[in-house]
Amino acid sequence: MIWESFIDSCKEHGVERESLVKYRTIKNRLCRSIGEKSSQEVEAYETYLQVIVSFHKSISGLNWKQLGHLESPVEPEKKNYFEKKIRREVSNFQPSLYERLFKKDKKKLNQLMERIPYEIEKDNQKYYQAVDKYTDYLEEYKEIKTCYDGIRGADENTYLYWLNKSKAFDELYMHGIDLSFDYNEATLNVVVDYSQSKLIPMYSKKLIDDQVIAVVLTESVRHDLLKDVIYSCTVRVAREIFELLPINKTIIKNYSKHDDPVLAVVFKRELFERLDIDASSTKYIVESFNYKTNMDLL
Repeated sequence: MIWESFIDSCKEHGVERESLVKYRTIKNRLCRSIGEKSSQEVEAYETYLQVIVSFHKSISGLNWKQLGHLESPVEPEKKNYFEKKIRREVSNFQPSLYERLFKKDKKKLNQLMERIPYEIEKDNQKYYQAVDKYTDYLEEYKEIKTCYDGIRGADENTYLYWLNKSKAFDELYMHGIDLSFDYNEATLNVVVDYSQSKLIPMYSKKLIDDQVIAVVLTESVRHDLLKDVIYSCTVRVAREIFELLPINKTIIKNYSKHDDPVLAVVFKRELFERLDIDASSTKYIVESFNYKTNMDLL
């Protein structure tokens, strides 16, 4: 519970790229549209292509330092709100003229008195629920605090736990891109696997005489598109990692359908933070570091 709300609050500080927002808007419009959809389908396709080559322009907003800003939960107090309320009613009871004339005042007062045990039980139930909620919150708070302390202490297991817990890479997972992590010798090694991804469309969409025409994409076009995707994803992963962990180096290896990586890059924080990620091409960013590429394996 606290993990989810904490991560969601952190993501409010994230950045969504323009193409992703536009694509989502078009898809929603398509779902609601009843009439002609041809031009919208083509626009959605063209925007989708922009989305998959611009992963690097988004950032989740998660940063390891935010773990240390979470406030500890406050233990609930039993305030006896309902009991106090009913006792005030008893204490302030003033029978009406009707109740006095017909001798109903004592009965009304007794009815109020009989409610006291029930109101006490309501207070107890509310308190017990608050204690249960507090206990659960406290356990998760301790977990987050342990995670924060572990990251500050450069604990390898904590690094890996936080990377998987953070949900910073959910967008990539959603597109069928898999990531795995390993940390040793002060370096985070990341494997990015595209083998199960179906990111690259088989067809292009064009609008001809108000009709959507699907045209098979050539292998070379799909190959070039996948290269752009890999460059963009690689930079996005590096960008997230330098926010998620206080490390100075990460090696990111990208795999497609072969045992050898199609792109491997050694990113170093000092240089990475000097680059203008949004304004620079992903190829330029990658080639600013030690890298090895073998895109022919795609």
